[in-house]
Amino acid sequence: MDAWRKDPTLATCAALADGAELSSFVGGPFDVRAVVAGIRPEAKDRFLLDEVPWEHFPQGDHAREAVHLLRTGDPRHAGTGVVDGLCANDMRAAAVLAVPFLIRIAADARHPYRADALADVSHPARARGDRLPRRLVGRRRPGRDHRRHRPPAPPPRRP
Repeated sequence: MDAWRKDPTLATCAALADGAELSSFVGGPFDVRAVVAGIRPEAKDRFLLDEVPWEHFPQGDHAREAVHLLRTGDPRHAGTGVVDGLCANDMRAAAVLAVPFLIRIAADARHPYRADALADVSHPARARGDRLPRRLVGRRRPGRDHRRHRPPAPPPRRP
């Protein structure tokens, strides 16, 4: 019942809240760059998804399931668009874990969802870092600071 108290993610968040420096976690089990770099080539090539610590990252289980569904060619192919959705919801770390596997799916010329995997590969890199919702991205105007953008004022009333 108290298993959540031993959760390493909770411990990391608590340490940060208590004033730990973010740099002290570089290279650790919650640094997505280190985790991706540490995935063995055999695990990537043979799709050994259980060797990746998906659970260390928010929505990691969804990213793992998406890779599995795309890999198996599930007729529902429910895995397509999941990585894009994770990026849109600012869950890029989980999406980044999927990239090495998506590249291998996209490289397989006989895979039925090759194009879907190829489209999903680019989403973590293209995700907006300024935290603007995707629906607002198309409304940007050049030369404006969009973080401080306010909606236009209503038209003046006529007397």
